[in-house]
Amino acid sequence: MDDLQLRADRQEGVSTTIDREVPVSRGTHPAPARFPDVSALLADVLVLATRLQHVSQSLAGPAMRGADVTVPQWLVLRHLRDTGGCTLTTLAAAIDHDRGGLSRTLYKLRQRQLITPRARRDDRRAVWLELAPAGLALCNALEEAMRRQLASVFEQVQPQNPLRQLTRTMLHAAATLRDAAALSEGRARCPAPAAAGNRRHHEERGHPRPRIPAAGRSA
Repeated sequence: MDDLQLRADRQEGVSTTIDREVPVSRGTHPAPARFPDVSALLADVLVLATRLQHVSQSLAGPAMRGADVTVPQWLVLRHLRDTGGCTLTTLAAAIDHDRGGLSRTLYKLRQRQLITPRARRDDRRAVWLELAPAGLALCNALEEAMRRQLASVFEQVQPQNPLRQLTRTMLHAAATLRDAAALSEGRARCPAPAAAGNRRHHEERGHPRPRIPAAGRSA
């Protein structure tokens, strides 16, 4: 990374973590390999993700206010339109919302008769969500308003196509971090095999395994 990029990062208020090292005390042991400061890297990701969210919502804000639609409501309408319908569980995973907050969003959309819940034939306990005709018309009108309002903005960035590259990078990063977190959680749940190995070692060498006195008896 050159000096110009470093200065640009500092001006933007984002720390550069690629070459940052964790301090290592000097001693007789060889110095470990260089690795980034993980906490600073995660802090940068959170700051940049929040900044991107604010910018995106400010761009879509005028059209949404005109249609009296919130961001979660638009995401629901768009997903139901593109998929033809789904269950609450599938919808929550698709737009990354918790089921509690999503239930309140769906209630408001039902009050406006923008979505239609139906009972599934194969499972009466599961509710199938579909877009009502009024919801389809509103979703299409909302996105047409966005295209008109943001045409000049996206014409400036479209030749280099950075937004599509950004979405691909973000999807890959999210999947990588999710897999790493799942692997770390799995390791934490696995019992340590050291105790069993020590018992076998003592028995093989002829040492009797220590017995723990039962509760209520003296040792």
